Amino acid sequence: MQHVICLHVRKAKNEEQFGPNGEHRLTQEQLAALDPRPDTQKRWNARLCGRANLTTADMATLMVILPGAMPSEDEVRTFIEVAEKRIEPPEWWRWPDR
Repeated sequence: MQHVICLHVRKAKNEEQFGPNGEHRLTQEQLAALDPRPDTQKRWNARLCGRANLTTADMATLMVILPGAMPSEDEVRTFIEVAEKRIEPPEWWRWPDR
């Protein structure tokens, strides 16, 4: 589940709308700067690279600072079913690994 969340967050960070001036992508450093909690640079790097688990507080923070970045329950379910090879990727599948 963390993998699908991280992929969706990366996709959202790469959308220009989340950049600091609406024209550039949001870097991991800029994401950390939006998070008021302490030591956010190391925290986000570890969590978004899979070295540390996302917490409930992390997910809530993402919902506030990157609206729409969290995947829906249906997206998570489909992602897991494809990853576990229970279904073939749908036509709209945009993720390279399966």
